[in-house]
Amino acid sequence: MADLPGRARRAATKVREQLEHAPSALRDAATRAAETYDDLATRGEKLVDRIKNQQSTQDLLDQVDTATAQAKGAVTSARKSAADVEESVRATVDTAAAEADKAATAIADSTGEHAETTATQVKASARRTRTAAKKTATTTRKRAASTASKVKATATSTRKSAAKATTAAKQAAEKIGD
Repeated sequence: MADLPGRARRAATKVREQLEHAPSALRDAATRAAETYDDLATRGEKLVDRIKNQQSTQDLLDQVDTATAQAKGAVTSARKSAADVEESVRATVDTAAAEADKAATAIADSTGEHAETTATQVKASARRTRTAAKKTATTTRKRAASTASKVKATATSTRKSAAKATTAAKQAAEKIGD
């Protein structure tokens, strides 16, 4: 027990020495932490640049641009197709109405002796109406085929984009380990 005060003094001295060194140790730890953070941030920036500049990422971006342009083209084609078909249908309806009116007038004005002329006029009206309807059907068929083709190309391009995204992701994952 006689040594207890001496041991206490030694312990106090040791604690005092540690406290005196604590601020410098904290500064050193903070400096090391800041340096580590800077190193990790620099490494992260380099990694992002490498991934961004790798060929597979560039291919993906190009493919996405292509798919986007094709999708816009398909929408425009569909919109124009709908407008063309609508215009063609209106023309057919107008033709049918006008020809029906001509036929009705010819029938109303006809007498027994003009029956042959009336029949000829009615047949001609029917022929013109049938021609307008065929034109509408052809326009509709062609525009539908064109739109379907553009939609198919867009689907193919989108599928290619997905494949390129997979490739770019795999290559990016490989770079993370570097």
